[in-house]
Amino acid sequence: MISSRAELEAYYEAYKDIYSLERRETVYSDSTIGFLDACDKYDNAYFERQNLVLIVLQEGSGSIRHEITGVRRHRIENGALDGWDITIDHKVPEAGTEDMAQWHLFLEVQMGDVIKATDKVWINGKQSERTPAISGLVGISRTPSISAYQDPWGVKLTTKNITPSGLTIVCTQQDGEPTGELQTGSYYGLEMLQDGEWVAVELLPMEYELAWTSGAWMIPNNAETEWEVNWSRLYGELPAGSYRISKSVMDFQGTGDYDTKTYYAGFDLVDAADTSNVSYEHGGFGVSVPLLSGWEYKVEEYSADGMSYGVSFRPAGEDGWIDFQYWPTFGVCGTGLSMKEFGNGSMGTYDGGAIWNFISYPASKGNFVATTQGVNSWWSRYGETAMEIITQVICTDTIVD
Repeated sequence: MISSRAELEAYYEAYKDIYSLERRETVYSDSTIGFLDACDKYDNAYFERQNLVLIVLQEGSGSIRHEITGVRRHRIENGALDGWDITIDHKVPEAGTEDMAQWHLFLEVQMGDVIKATDKVWINGKQSERTPAISGLVGISRTPSISAYQDPWGVKLTTKNITPSGLTIVCTQQDGEPTGELQTGSYYGLEMLQDGEWVAVELLPMEYELAWTSGAWMIPNNAETEWEVNWSRLYGELPAGSYRISKSVMDFQGTGDYDTKTYYAGFDLVDAADTSNVSYEHGGFGVSVPLLSGWEYKVEEYSADGMSYGVSFRPAGEDGWIDFQYWPTFGVCGTGLSMKEFGNGSMGTYDGGAIWNFISYPASKGNFVATTQGVNSWWSRYGETAMEIITQVICTDTIVD
């Protein structure tokens, strides 16, 4: 399922070395236009009203042609609807070539009306595997479930835009009680989790000794500061694994009068081909969120000083998050609150808002809760997909009273 021009371009980048996806300058009577030629019509305006399903077929002859002749709901044995049946007619000529060929079929669907990214699909009676529009390694941020203001200096580091060759560090400063000016420098450390211990990532061989610039980078109060990091010359491309990047922060009161503290931001690199969900579990409670192309994920880990933990997600490059977390204690203010049933949970909206504020599901102790945080700017474009993701989340509750 492709729901944006960016996702279509991501699919091309992910699979251009596997399939023949380039343009074709000459189209012969026994061939078709190229993949990129077919993609030209699917611009941002198209995806404002429609989605696109890409169907990949492999045939024993490049002479075979295809036509999608039917799209209908799939019914399981008890009569319930579960996914979609797509019927494809294979047109086999009397005489054809004996060359193996792959085909991409483009199925245009109305947004929200039919096939969604999380739906099961049967092709001519056989359940199809969903191919992600991403391949290779995907970055997932990991951070303790505490806020910056809970730190003595009001500092918290997180990561975004994670790739095997770099990322963006986000430094949040909020309140706290530093006694001077907070600052850092160009140096950072990079460690990988191995056998339960953090081990420094090995540097690539260098002709000269590594040196860092000595300038001071100021950390403004009650603001977010971003630092771009590209470690390709130092470490190359990292393999799959769990990592943390560190920065040394100084509370500077004057020459020779300062304190230092090391802060960390964690992240994972996972193989998209082997990963279908982003999951986190602690103390018998956990959540598992579907991993979809074009979406960004963050794991907030248990902290004794935090109120909840779980997985957050949003469209890549957008602001705000949907947090899906376990709350040992969850309470709400009743003023202006409207409640309604949602599956086996309850959806709450404040002051007649267009977007719900929380969806709460009961657990043996506490609740699993989805909350929206700053999603207004993208909800009209991605809200339906977000709701589909929420309905596919798996909540783990292994506590038995």
